[in-house]
Amino acid sequence: MISRLVLLLGAALGLAVLPVSAQTKPPPPGATPPTATAPSSKPTLSLPAAGPTAAAAPSWNGSWSGAFGARSDIVVTISGDKVAGVALLGQPLTITASSITPTVASMSGPDFSLTLTKVGPANAQGAYENNRREKASALFSKN
Repeated sequence: MISRLVLLLGAALGLAVLPVSAQTKPPPPGATPPTATAPSSKPTLSLPAAGPTAAAAPSWNGSWSGAFGARSDIVVTISGDKVAGVALLGQPLTITASSITPTVASMSGPDFSLTLTKVGPANAQGAYENNRREKASALFSKN
């Protein structure tokens, strides 16, 4: 029953389940222990090889535009996977800290904090907060 569950689970996850040899009994006391080539009594799972689908997320590099309402256009420029600039209503904001992971880009300065979370290769959800604790969110698109 357990073997069947392992096979079904492995198939559902796309894993290859290697065959298992017949159950072996432990050696009697004083017998020579099994060699490294002795078959295992437990199923062995092998993970699929990493392929193109396991590649890193698309780069953040480029210009990302969003709008927090009718008059709150914001543009984030990322170059070399580093935040190069943030402009709110065309005015540059001072950046004092930033970090980028494959799925999240965050930046902050004395007057703001902004976090972009990828929701697609060219789209990100942005969460903004200014120094007066006013919050806004917007969908950003890569230009």
